[in-house]
Amino acid sequence: FAKGGEGALELADAVIEACEESNSFQPLYSLDASYESKLETIAKRVYGAHGIEISQEVRSLLTSFENQGYGGLPI
Repeated sequence: FAKGGEGALELADAVIEACEESNSFQPLYSLDASYESKLETIAKRVYGAHGIEISQEVRSLLTSFENQGYGGLPI
């Protein structure tokens, strides 16, 4: 084993074990939601924000990304 190899195996075993446990994971948002909606959901549910403000420049970029087919990707 290379230096640190055994530690990596222990980590891999721990990850496998954790994946086998039952969980109640639910995504925060639908992948079909707009980027603006995804960002607002993250801001509110993760950071406790009341909302978000998006400049027109950023709004244009987000629209461009969505029009290029990237809208269905997670943030």
